[in-house]
Amino acid sequence: MRHGILIVSRSEGILPLGKMFLHHLKVTNAWGTTLDGEALTMLINKEKPHLIIMEASFYKTATPYMIGMLLESMPFLHVAVFNLGEYPAHIEPHFILNGAESYVSLRNGMAEFYRGMRKILKGETYIASHLKRHMARMKEYTEKLPKKWQREKEVLVLLSEGATTKEICDTLKVSTKTVDNHKEHLFKRFHVKNAIQAVGTALRLEELDIQEFMGVVNADKKQERGIPDRE
Repeated sequence: MRHGILIVSRSEGILPLGKMFLHHLKVTNAWGTTLDGEALTMLINKEKPHLIIMEASFYKTATPYMIGMLLESMPFLHVAVFNLGEYPAHIEPHFILNGAESYVSLRNGMAEFYRGMRKILKGETYIASHLKRHMARMKEYTEKLPKKWQREKEVLVLLSEGATTKEICDTLKVSTKTVDNHKEHLFKRFHVKNAIQAVGTALRLEELDIQEFMGVVNADKKQERGIPDRE
């Protein structure tokens, strides 16, 4: 069992580069792999690294979603992402939204890259400055449509309760087309494919707090749909 820091990259050439960056920070227990999929999961289960640092382009543009899947099966993992090249700006936020704790990039220069890595090695979170600005703009955008967002939150929480489209229509007294439009907008807004991912993303962005998540659907509405209160 190795523990330590696991560097995950598709390129054999990047693994020693990653180790070099960490060696510069006096890290001696880093090791690397190019394994993916089930083989990577088995390796993590066997070696139990205390930190995984994954190259952003490991699964190309699907890397954020694959990290999300990895964390669904092993939620105890600590995952950071490093980017040594160009990566689509509109996809970068989804590393954080899918559960990565930190994101560092050479795009912002070597000094910031090492500053971020130092924080990560201390167990702190770090988000590259350009990505932090991008996510702030995303949040500003969501604040421009408060009334529409409030109704979308109701739809989102009802979906998380397992409500069907018909049940949502009955509860909110709206048409099927309206519910479908809200769902489509939610999935596009968060760049996700289903309600579970949408709820998770909204919680991570703090656009939906846990009180709203647990309480938007009140007891009366549950009773209307024949859903018993949970203990």
